[in-house]
Amino acid sequence: MKKSGLLLGSGVLFLGLLYLIHFLLPYDFNDILRVVTIILIIATLALSGTMVSGDRMRANQAIDPSSRDRNMVNSWSMLLFSLPVYVVMIVSYLWG
Repeated sequence: MKKSGLLLGSGVLFLGLLYLIHFLLPYDFNDILRVVTIILIIATLALSGTMVSGDRMRANQAIDPSSRDRNMVNSWSMLLFSLPVYVVMIVSYLWG
């Protein structure tokens, strides 16, 4: 429970940092948020191992069965970190 709270808090802190950075850059906050969201989605997919072919995934699991559990932990950690960014992006899209 502590790890999830720490990850969510880090995500909120990251979101606040993005908001402050948007004052320094000539871009709109929604544009910055959109780019960061795409980067976070790609990073989550890469950490989970979903972006490799099925043959390679089966070979990796046959060699190291614990990699599946590690990939799931990495995916959930990245998702919890990204959750505040996703929520703000959805809210700004619906009511922006």
